[in-house]
Amino acid sequence: MGGAAGHMAHLHEDLDMTFDRLLSIIDLVASADIEVTEKVDGQNLFLTVNSLGEIRTARNPGDIKRGGMSPEQYTEKWKGHPAEKAFMRGFKAVKTVITGIPLEQQIEIFDGGNSYVNMEIMYYNPETGKNSNIINYNACYIVVHALVTDDPNAEQQF
Repeated sequence: MGGAAGHMAHLHEDLDMTFDRLLSIIDLVASADIEVTEKVDGQNLFLTVNSLGEIRTARNPGDIKRGGMSPEQYTEKWKGHPAEKAFMRGFKAVKTVITGIPLEQQIEIFDGGNSYVNMEIMYYNPETGKNSNIINYNACYIVVHALVTDDPNAEQQF
């Protein structure tokens, strides 16, 4: 996960990992005795609905502190960017789902803008048959990681 979620470290980035530790991880994986999180390769996005019923997005902690970006600010941010289609088409799909939920429920789910859904947009361009990710997907997907908040008592926090 990137963006506001930060970087999800890979095993090869742990410069203090010993060979024995790596072997024990491999043994745990081989015996299916390990809890793992699948690493997906897409464009990370945080999204909320504030107390006024406005959809707001965030790509970094600063966006969250400012209450997120409006759809217009979000659109402007990605204009001309290599991942513009991925970000815009993913946002459109998520916005369609969110706006299908009654407004009162949206505000409740997102705690009036205090909670964000952390998601990943995996985009496949049907026009070119390619995507801009390292992992190639043959379709478009949205993976929802968690609903996160700054509430210290919550399970998933920023």
